[in-house]
Amino acid sequence: MQFNEMKASSKQVMAGIRWVLDFCTLLLLATLVVIGWVNNGALAEGLSDIGGEQMVLKPALWLGSLYLLIFLSETWLRLKENTAAK
Repeated sequence: MQFNEMKASSKQVMAGIRWVLDFCTLLLLATLVVIGWVNNGALAEGLSDIGGEQMVLKPALWLGSLYLLIFLSETWLRLKENTAAK
């Protein structure tokens, strides 16, 4: 009985850690995009120190959109689960 409870709680802890890591990755990728746009609208100048527009911004936008979808779906499932439990 205690083993099953520990197994269930460890799954919840790992899901929470994964959710937080997805959010941190989303913030990192959003920061890269903001760095590109803040520098007077010139993306190439803002990102020239770390590889330029083609090397950084486009992959950051693609990965950021995927992580945004993952994060939003997990958040929606968590909220749905909490309202169903009440």
